[in-house]
Amino acid sequence: MNKKLLALFVLSATQAHAVTYIDTLGNEYNSDKNLLGWLYVGRDSPYGTPKPSSLKITNGATVSVNSDPADSSFSTRKGNVSIASSNLTVEGTGSALNVEDMLYVGDSQLKVDNRAILAVGSQVVSQYNNAHIFVSNNSKLNTNALVLNADTNSTMLVSGGSEVIASTLYMSSNDDYKSSYIKIDGTDSRLNVSKAYLGYIGNASLVVSNGGEVNARNEIELANSSGQNAIITIGGLDDSAPEAPGYVNASEIVFKSGTGEIKFNHTSDNYDFSTPISGMGDLTFINGTTNLTGDNKSMSGNVNVGGGSSLNVLNDNALGDSSVTIASGGQLALLTANDFKFNNNLVNNGAIILSDQNTYGKLVTVSGNYSSNNGTLVFNGALADDNTVIDKLLIKGNYDGTTNVAVNNIGGIGADTLNGIDIISIEGNVNGSFKQAGRIVAGAYDYSLVRGEGANENHWYLTSQKQPIPGPDPVPTPEPTPTPEPTPTPEPTPTPEPTPMPEPSFNILRPEAGSYVANNYFSNTMFLNDFQDRSGEVKYFDPISGTYKFSSLWMRQEGGHNRFNDSTGQLKTQSNRYVLQLGGDLLKWVGRDDESIRIGIMGGYGYNRSRTHSSITDYSSKASVNGYSAGLYATWIKGYDEKSWSYVDVWSQYSWFDNSVKGEQISEESYSSKGFTGSIEGGYTYKVGESGRTSYWLQPVAQLALMDVRTKNINEKNGTSVSFNGSGNIMSRLGVRAYANGHNKIDDNSGRIFEPYVEVNYIHNTKDFSVKMNNETVSQSGARNAFEAKMGVNGQLSENTNVWMNVSQQIGSNSFSDTQATLGIKYAF
Repeated sequence: MNKKLLALFVLSATQAHAVTYIDTLGNEYNSDKNLLGWLYVGRDSPYGTPKPSSLKITNGATVSVNSDPADSSFSTRKGNVSIASSNLTVEGTGSALNVEDMLYVGDSQLKVDNRAILAVGSQVVSQYNNAHIFVSNNSKLNTNALVLNADTNSTMLVSGGSEVIASTLYMSSNDDYKSSYIKIDGTDSRLNVSKAYLGYIGNASLVVSNGGEVNARNEIELANSSGQNAIITIGGLDDSAPEAPGYVNASEIVFKSGTGEIKFNHTSDNYDFSTPISGMGDLTFINGTTNLTGDNKSMSGNVNVGGGSSLNVLNDNALGDSSVTIASGGQLALLTANDFKFNNNLVNNGAIILSDQNTYGKLVTVSGNYSSNNGTLVFNGALADDNTVIDKLLIKGNYDGTTNVAVNNIGGIGADTLNGIDIISIEGNVNGSFKQAGRIVAGAYDYSLVRGEGANENHWYLTSQKQPIPGPDPVPTPEPTPTPEPTPTPEPTPTPEPTPMPEPSFNILRPEAGSYVANNYFSNTMFLNDFQDRSGEVKYFDPISGTYKFSSLWMRQEGGHNRFNDSTGQLKTQSNRYVLQLGGDLLKWVGRDDESIRIGIMGGYGYNRSRTHSSITDYSSKASVNGYSAGLYATWIKGYDEKSWSYVDVWSQYSWFDNSVKGEQISEESYSSKGFTGSIEGGYTYKVGESGRTSYWLQPVAQLALMDVRTKNINEKNGTSVSFNGSGNIMSRLGVRAYANGHNKIDDNSGRIFEPYVEVNYIHNTKDFSVKMNNETVSQSGARNAFEAKMGVNGQLSENTNVWMNVSQQIGSNSFSDTQATLGIKYAF
């Protein structure tokens, strides 16, 4: 078949034969007509020069062009239509043009619009220059063969729910630099064929967009022979913006001997392409997310995933024997249930996801070479010990470049690793590296990606352990020096220095463990207080009433800074807190011998912000706890006189908190805690001296406090189970307070009294505050036993107003410390 495929015809009719000529503009058929022989639009004779003309079939008219049985000339008796440099329009509901044999469109426009019908018995052929066919607005074109054959550009646009039906589609061009072009655009717009040849001769482009469909009962062949080019585009052309995709359904798309390509430039985030593909050609993904589901085992060529696209592979043979390239910003996801093999070379400059979101354990093999320029591989696995089930990559060829490795933990509990979890193996030469991308966490552990050594240097492993620095090779023991005769005994050979032992390996803890511990600790200790913290008493003798007075409304504010390490020393936590407490006496009873009892209420608000840093991984996490408290207190005081007095103080309060933990590069976790704390405290105060207006006192004190704020177990978004330990802890405090009570001469008769003091305490906790992440427990260190020093001053500014302030410092083992400043005020009504 030559380059005038099916387009050759002979015009030899004369006026004596059945021929109709339309050679002027503005012609219209608005009633039924039956024409015999040829209908020429744009000519006044079979061989005449084309004259721009127009014919419109409208108003529901049916025009039929049939053979003239009385015409003996083969060239003129058949029912044919020819359009030359003109326009033929079939328009309107019920309007129809029925052509018995052929319809030719040359350098013209053929429009079938607004529910009109065009039926052609043999072929619709576009030829010569700029032939354009439009089928729009629920119209229909039906023919045996549709032939687009152009010297320059020949186009067809099917839109608006219209349908074109043909037994065979041929798309060709007579110019290597031009192309025949068909676009099927819009929902319910369809091109239905038995078989299609794209690029049968020359170049061809088929575009399906915005829900349009191409349905072929048999194959669609692309680029029939060498030098021919054919492209199917899903969505928008590659030099234009992406569009919503259309659909191509066929028994198979076959790449022939020329250059064939299927391009995906669409806007969908979940587009299925299931038609099988065979032969050597290219798949190019420009925009959108495409699910490749067909069996393409006979396909070869190139698969190119561009920077704006994602390709999901859902068939083991979806990529055939193609070479695959992922550009920067592109993504390839292997969502098959089975192991997967790249049968050719793989270039990854974007991202490859080895398994579906909640699956793992897939072996991905690259049969050829693998290269990467800062591409990323994403593995899934249930992280535990060396036997972890996880995705793995096997490269049979060579590796070159740099690849980032990200690992998602799917419900793994974390565990000790010995040799590590082997995830990457290379059989060929290695000229590159694999780098960890982001954190890899499971349970309480941070895993790291390390390269093997020696015979395993072409393997990369995940390990939850900090690897020791290898020690030096042992110094060989020297051979003994023989004793010469009769020379004197030589100097003894010095004993070599002992070989230093390598540091033992240990598990790498996540900093979030320290954050959970901090929240647990401060939710239990935030509202702890003692008798002096809450009342700041300065005894004052009222000479008029002859009694000592106490306050009935108080407020205290506290700011603190805390530091602690975990029990392994890897995690270092610092925090800052603020506490506001208010309270007041509700009931007061005064008895004989200066004995009194008072009962009051109190409430508070507080927050703590902490940051935990890992000295091993350099990762950090942040935590916060915010909460409120409400409770009661009662104080019994006896013998508040000039020589001694004693007290017993009890309180209980209920607290509730909102907590959060945010690790670096992982999701934030939020949870709540609530519970009771309570205390009983006693002290005895006695005067040890007096000088002028100042008296000196000692006050031994003892306190027991129960901490029972509890947090329910939580499950992190990565699957780690977190449980909290330490509730039910009993804190005991033993201490002594020394203070001076008095005033300056200028304050005589003013009611002002000041009480500077120093205090030392020993503090013991029966439990360590800790957190258990799956099977690993991480504890606070140093708070079990601590010493506290405090200094401050209480001041009575008037008969009704007292203020107090102090600073304290707690010190424990393993760098535990807590610094606190308190400011309080009370007012007696």
